[in-house]
Amino acid sequence: MFSLKNFLFLACILTYIVILMGAFTRITDSGLGCPDWPFCYGKVYPQAIQQSHLDVSTAITATSTEKAWIEMIHRYLAFGLGVLILSLFAVTLVKYRHNIIVLSLASCSLFTVILQAMLGMFTVTLQLHALSVSLHLLFALLLLSLLTSWYLKLNAAKRFFSTGIFIGLLLVFIQIFIGANVSATYSALACPNLPLCPLSQFNLSNIAQLFMNIFQHGELSSTNERVNLQMLHRLFGAILLFYFIGLYAYYHIKDKILSKHFISATLIVLILQIIIGMVNVAFHTPIAAALLHTAMAALLIIMLTCGLFFREQPWH
Repeated sequence: MFSLKNFLFLACILTYIVILMGAFTRITDSGLGCPDWPFCYGKVYPQAIQQSHLDVSTAITATSTEKAWIEMIHRYLAFGLGVLILSLFAVTLVKYRHNIIVLSLASCSLFTVILQAMLGMFTVTLQLHALSVSLHLLFALLLLSLLTSWYLKLNAAKRFFSTGIFIGLLLVFIQIFIGANVSATYSALACPNLPLCPLSQFNLSNIAQLFMNIFQHGELSSTNERVNLQMLHRLFGAILLFYFIGLYAYYHIKDKILSKHFISATLIVLILQIIIGMVNVAFHTPIAAALLHTAMAALLIIMLTCGLFFREQPWH
């Protein structure tokens, strides 16, 4: 009942919840609900926000305290996750100290959750700098992948499944990073056209400069830059779709039944994710659709991580 495997499974679930809570914090514009870190106006829990806590020019709205609570609930959950991973690492260090792979996954998970705490701090202290926000989501999903791998190795998973799956996982991480920048720079609705923005507004040569501006300033200064970022996100989504279709065709030709079925499931999730992205644009990012977009991205990470450990059984 209280085995390491069960608690690792709980850690995976809690990480998923923390990711969704982080997305909800972002969607409701609650990222600076508590402008200090790690406390909220110097308190361990939010209180009714008084005028003295705010700049004189800041208007107090009915949602100020609610935003503070949303932000602090996210921090409470993240802190609980950190304590859980630290405890699991300590147990693994004792019980699996001779298993290099398991110990490496445990160490990487602990390092990542510490890095996540630092990125959370920078996200607040740097006033929602786009690069910090994007890296915060990226490493949260990396942590989810590491914990999933850790859990699978404890359940006697022996070897990696496919180089093709690993490349697909890397491509999904890249797409998520681009998407996180779309959200962090408020570019989600920069282009209302579907499925693609007008090609006349897209300039591939400006992409490097676009990310340099995000790195330096934490924002994009022009609508054209936001359109380019949104267009890049959509085009890379198309690349992902064609990649997995190609992978499906490859496994079909090689008569790898399990691999083919796995890629079929992945394609279904990916197509649903693309549809949800379109819904976000068409209906101006409703909270439910925006949350579901993050949930499906995290599900893709879990699926592809599991795919790394599957074995193709011979079929007779």
